Amino acid sequence: PGLAKTYRALCMGLLSDHQLDHLRAGVDLKGGLGFSAPAEVVVESFEEKPNPKTWIRVTIGEGKNRQVRRMLHGVGSGVLKLERVRIGGLELDSRVARAGEWRVLSDKELRLHLGYEPRIIIEKGPTLLGSDTRGPRRTQGPTQGPARRPGRRAG
Repeated sequence: PGLAKTYRALCMGLLSDHQLDHLRAGVDLKGGLGFSAPAEVVVESFEEKPNPKTWIRVTIGEGKNRQVRRMLHGVGSGVLKLERVRIGGLELDSRVARAGEWRVLSDKELRLHLGYEPRIIIEKGPTLLGSDTRGPRRTQGPTQGPARRPGRRAG
């Protein structure tokens, strides 16, 4: 399993114990993705009126395409609202950063919460016919996001 990701989801209907157990055990994700690995599922609350809904927290160790949505569809529900609230040990606070906003993580956050060792990237400066005498420049941190597996789309 990969890095744990926790989501908060508003689901259609009042999820039964059977549906919750099925989510915890693993669900056929369809579309050639196979079954989800076991997940941690915690019910936060139920809303019965005007339309029945269930708020849950789901923690998964995989990151398959639209996995949480597919898991809920697999147990006969659907997602009305979905937000990621934690990656590894890093709590994501929607009150601090709105959807679409981002920031660079510190070396300490990378190590402590995500288990990544920051990399030092060595870049060469601009050259004019190979006459650059300044040598390599050192910059801290990754220059792009985490590596993706071939054939996977970002987002």
